[in-house]
Amino acid sequence: MALTSMPIEPDPSALGAFMGACKVHGNLELTKWAAEKLFALEPNKPVNYTLMSNIYSSQGHWGDVSRVRKMMRHSDESHPQAPEVYAMLGLLLRLMKEKSLYL
Repeated sequence: MALTSMPIEPDPSALGAFMGACKVHGNLELTKWAAEKLFALEPNKPVNYTLMSNIYSSQGHWGDVSRVRKMMRHSDESHPQAPEVYAMLGLLLRLMKEKSLYL
C-alpha cells in the first residue's frame, strides 16, 4: 500500500483522502487503519469521526457507528450545547436505523 511505504508519515489530509477513496471502493479494513492514524493525529476534529461514522453506516455497521459517535462525544464535550447536540444526533441515528438509511 502506498501510504505505508512512504518515507514520511502521511499527514491528516492524505489520510482523510485515503479514507474517502476506501469508502468509494468499500475497503473497510484499510479505512479502519487510516482512521486509527487520523484519530491519533487529530483526536479533537469531529470531521474525522463523522467520516468514519458515515463509512460504517453506509455498510450497515450500526454498532460501529455508535462506537465512533461515543468516541467523538468523548473527545469533544466543550460546546455549551453539547448535550442537546448529542441528543439530536441520537434521535437522528435511531430514525435512520428504523428507515434503514445511512449518511
